[in-house]
Amino acid sequence: MANTIVYLFARIPVLIRPSTTTPCRPPLIYLTERLESTEKESMPGYFLVDIREIKDPRKMKQYRSRVAAVVETFGGRYLVRGGPFEVVEGTYQPVRLAVLEFPSMDQRRRSHHSEEYRGLKQMHLAASVSNGFFMTGA
Repeated sequence: MANTIVYLFARIPVLIRPSTTTPCRPPLIYLTERLESTEKESMPGYFLVDIREIKDPRKMKQYRSRVAAVVETFGGRYLVRGGPFEVVEGTYQPVRLAVLEFPSMDQRRRSHHSEEYRGLKQMHLAASVSNGFFMTGA
C-alpha cells in the first residue's frame, strides 16, 4: 500500500502510512469524531424556562432571591429574565421566559442536579407551572 496525503482544514497536509500488520480505523473518521466531541464539550449550554403560571408568589419570590447565586457558582448567567417579547412565527405564546447560559452543557447539568440547587428546584416546582429544557449552543 502506498502512503496517502490528505489535507485537513483545507491547507494542512498530513501523511498517513497505512499499517499492513494490524487493522486500524480510518484516521479521518477518528479525527472527525474527536473534533466533534471537543466542540461539544466547549460549546455553551443553555437552559430555557417558560413559567406558565405562578401558584405561590411568596415561594417564587424566595426562589428568585436565591437562585442567581447558585447559577453563578456553576459559571452561569442570565441572558433573559422575563420582560416583553414578540411572537413572530407560529402560535406559541410564552408567559414568562428565562434563558440561562453556562460554559458547557456539562456545567449546566451539574448545576441542575447539584445539592445547592436541589431544594431550590423543589421550591420552583411547588411555586410554579413551567416548561424547561437544555440546549447546546453553537
